[in-house]
Amino acid sequence: MRAVLDESGAKFSRMQEQGRWLKEAGCQGVGVFGCGLEARWTTFHFRLEQQRVSTDRNRKLWSRFSRDFVALSKWIGGAREHINSWIIFTLTANQERELKPIHSHLNQYMDFTKELEVRSALKASVITTGTHLLQLREAETAPEPQSAAPEPCSVQTQLRQIEQDWAGILSDIPAVQQTLHQLLMERLSPQGALTELLAWVGETEARLEEQRDRVHQTTSTNANLNLVIQSFKVCKAEIAVRQLTVDYVNQSELQTSRGRYEHPDYADELGGLNHRWLSLQGTLNNQIQDVEQELRMCTERQVRLQHHHTWLTSQREWMGSAQRPVSHSEVEKSLRTCEGLEEKLSLNYTALQELREKHLTGKEDGTCAFITQTDDLIKACTALSQENQAVRQRLKQVLELWAGFEKGLNDATLDTVKTCQAMEYSCFPQLSLQALQGLYEKLQLLRKETEGCDSEWDGLIHTLSILRDMISPTATFLMSEQLDRERTRWNKVNRELENHLNRTQTLLQIWGAYARLSVPFSQRLQTLRGDVTALMNQPPGQDNTTQLVAAQIQAVHSLQERTDSLQTDLEGVLEASKELSGRVEPSSAVFIQSESRMLTRGVLHLSQSLADTLGHLQEEHEQLQEFESVLASLEKHLEDWEGRLKSVTVPPQMYISKMGLLELSGFSPDLDILNELSYRLTLSDPATHRLQSLNWSWAQASARAVETYSELQTESLRQQSFQEKCENWMDFLQTMEDSLAVDLASTYSGLREQLRTHQRFQLEMSIGHQILHSVINDSLRLLQRGDVDDRSDFILKLAQLREHWQGAVQRAAQRSSLVEGLVKHWHLYSRSLRKLQRFVADAHALLPPTGPAHCSLQQLRSSLYDMKHTELLFQRYQCSYIHTLELGRQLFSMGDEQTQAQLQTELATLQEDWENLQGLLEKRKDITNAIIQNWERCEARLTYSMQQLDTMQTGLKQLIPEHDNELQITETLTKEAENSLDDWAESLTELATMKTDLSQYIIADDVLLLQEQVEHLHCQWEELCLKVSLRKQEIADRLNTWIIFNEKNKELCEWLTQMENKVAHNADISIEEMVEKLKKDCMEEINLFSENKTHLKLLGEQLITASNKTKETEVNDKLKDINDRWQHLFDHIETR
Repeated sequence: MRAVLDESGAKFSRMQEQGRWLKEAGCQGVGVFGCGLEARWTTFHFRLEQQRVSTDRNRKLWSRFSRDFVALSKWIGGAREHINSWIIFTLTANQERELKPIHSHLNQYMDFTKELEVRSALKASVITTGTHLLQLREAETAPEPQSAAPEPCSVQTQLRQIEQDWAGILSDIPAVQQTLHQLLMERLSPQGALTELLAWVGETEARLEEQRDRVHQTTSTNANLNLVIQSFKVCKAEIAVRQLTVDYVNQSELQTSRGRYEHPDYADELGGLNHRWLSLQGTLNNQIQDVEQELRMCTERQVRLQHHHTWLTSQREWMGSAQRPVSHSEVEKSLRTCEGLEEKLSLNYTALQELREKHLTGKEDGTCAFITQTDDLIKACTALSQENQAVRQRLKQVLELWAGFEKGLNDATLDTVKTCQAMEYSCFPQLSLQALQGLYEKLQLLRKETEGCDSEWDGLIHTLSILRDMISPTATFLMSEQLDRERTRWNKVNRELENHLNRTQTLLQIWGAYARLSVPFSQRLQTLRGDVTALMNQPPGQDNTTQLVAAQIQAVHSLQERTDSLQTDLEGVLEASKELSGRVEPSSAVFIQSESRMLTRGVLHLSQSLADTLGHLQEEHEQLQEFESVLASLEKHLEDWEGRLKSVTVPPQMYISKMGLLELSGFSPDLDILNELSYRLTLSDPATHRLQSLNWSWAQASARAVETYSELQTESLRQQSFQEKCENWMDFLQTMEDSLAVDLASTYSGLREQLRTHQRFQLEMSIGHQILHSVINDSLRLLQRGDVDDRSDFILKLAQLREHWQGAVQRAAQRSSLVEGLVKHWHLYSRSLRKLQRFVADAHALLPPTGPAHCSLQQLRSSLYDMKHTELLFQRYQCSYIHTLELGRQLFSMGDEQTQAQLQTELATLQEDWENLQGLLEKRKDITNAIIQNWERCEARLTYSMQQLDTMQTGLKQLIPEHDNELQITETLTKEAENSLDDWAESLTELATMKTDLSQYIIADDVLLLQEQVEHLHCQWEELCLKVSLRKQEIADRLNTWIIFNEKNKELCEWLTQMENKVAHNADISIEEMVEKLKKDCMEEINLFSENKTHLKLLGEQLITASNKTKETEVNDKLKDINDRWQHLFDHIETR
């Protein structure tokens, strides 16, 4: 796990550096997050190190405990065997009278007591180690599986067993000692015991003197002094054993007090023994105190030297690791450490010199070994100072190279980003040839700029190759990986740039080919459209003759030829646009397709307009031709009639002349048609004058004809007899009856011919009245003269004849009115049909059958207006449409098969077109209205969404409050903003769908406006989502600062309690072990937790800044408590 953590250190340092860069760039939330992450990293690092130290300590303690326990148990077993053997010997020694076996066992016991004194230290070490293991086990709450720590029950059982066995041995020793001494004294006289004591005291005094001389002559090291103390303690134990013999000798002297005067030498020897015995004890105690004092002084010196040695070793180890840094920030930190290390090395060098001088001047008893060690440390300090200078120079070089590498890599990455951004900007659809040409030039310039960047990458690779041997492998791997990643990205961007440049060049060629076709085509179309507009807007001339209309028709034919030429060239333009559309982006293709559709629609619209104009002109030309033809025909008829009228002078030609005079009346309907036709035409002044002259001449001629005919008839009647008059009248009446008996014509031409006949009858009726009046007058004269035989029958016949005439006249008038009405119906039907057909054709042009065409929004609104106007025209033409259908049905009922077939076709076509157009108009109007409403609704929603985002962005621009209650309110508002953004995403999707639907009907130019607004909103939405997320994270981090602070405070308080207990429980161990534990365990953990304390202080300062008075006081109290306990721990350790 430590290896994984070390491998991740470079990544973590890199991340921290990037976090600081972001914080300097204004991302404050990153700083809070980075601080929290750094605290978690430090905590985990410390816990791992603490667990490693704890595991190593437990392993060492358990190993020492197991080793010492086995050794002690084995010795206790042997000691129990010795004690048992001595007990058995004491039980069987009463029969033994020899002194030697008792001496042997007593010597063995003496050796045993010496070894017991030595083993007491081993027993104390086992007890201390086991107790420490139990304390550590109680302090640990989650032991690691690999710690190899013993089970608490096993350690406690072993400790109890040792205590019991040791207590058993100690309890049996006094009895064994007493028994063996009693056996010896029973077999040894007081004089003999005194002699042995004097000999042993002499040997012991000599041995102590020798030991004292050796202490002064040998090197005063801890090991030597411990051996001397151990030998003194053995001697002291031996004195304790011999004390029984001394007591026995003195007791024997008291019991035999009378023999004191008998044996004065023995008493002197005993007194000398007691004196020497007391002197020996005092000397031994003094020497033990002196050696222990020397040991304490030596230990203090060794502790000082060990402290310097440990510090120098740790600094040397740090220098070894600092020479291969893992991050740029670590290099800077190591440089600062090197600068501070110079002063510390100087202080240590001075302290070592003072310590050496102090011992050399005799202030303390110096030794050669100590001086040698001190000199070695001074040399090591000097070497370390030189090494520090070398490391600092190396780190400066590394820092310079690393900074240069990072700057170069940042510059190269910036170039990549700039190129990539330029590529992204260039990826936007180009909507014109000029824009594409500009893009191509920019891409060429960009490629020239990127050609010189390869040398920069080679420089970075060279710099990294130098750094490879000067930094850690992990950092090298990360930097190499980053360099490879960025260079791969750069190469990819270069390839994309080259590909994009090639694609743009190819596209530019294709677009250029299309432009070379479409631009002249569009200009020709525009010119032709202007010519057509000028032709259509040409004001009607005052002399609108057939030749003028024919010239206009010829001009239209010429324009149609030009339109046909455009239509032919349009195929090439469409083919080029199709190829271009397949190469460009869909949005650009929409513009190109829209442009080609506009060209196609322009040509079609122009062709249709010319066709309609040509139709109108041809119809007008035909009507003018018809007008001129009828006018010329009537003028010819009038001229011929006038010529015949002049020739009516000879009586034999009277009948022919009368028929010629009446012939003019048959052409009156043609004159009426001519006058009606003139109302619909724009006639030239000569034609108008001719028509007016014809009407006037026609009226004069008609009146003159009637007058002349009447005169001729009067002259004819005077020359005829009554019988001839009656025969002429009856012939006239029969002719009229025969004419009225003819069926109505079933065709328009037949009706016109019948109308001519009836018009002539109208004139002939006046002649008939004149004949009838002459007949009646002659009849009255015959009656007056009495020439009539049957007067009553004659009067009756005259009356019947008159009634018959009146009936014929009435039928002729009705028939004439009917024929005239049918002719008018035909005229009205034809005019209405043409008007409706023209209206239907215009409506067809307004409503293409393929559906609504792509057009601009303005054109769509105009189209909606046109459709509403057309709908109004439908309502206005509705009566004309119904009347036309009714007229058609009436004419159909009276027509022949051919006429009926023609009428049926015309009426069916008209009715079908009318109904289809009405339904299609309603649908198209609804669709167009819906499209416009969707557009307006989309614009309204875009505006509303923009306002919402602006409001939300304004709220996010406000600074995050410092106090907790305001932070919670801001957190709630931020969550609401986040929910609003989630809801707004659905609205954005709906807007995109609406935009896609609208793009089916509206050209890309207008849809692009919506698309840009939607994309702008989407970009704002993504930006706001990121801001809300960062703001939410920053608020959460600030709110979590309290949680982190409390956890850190609790963790630090528990550790302080543990350390206080650990320092307090070190009272029952030796000085060496206490110094070792204080130096290693306590100080290592203090160094590890000092970073936690610093981080806790930083968190507290942040909370004090962002909290109210109550929480500020709480934080200050906690920090003050931690500082007080921390200082107390240091004071306690210093005291110990």
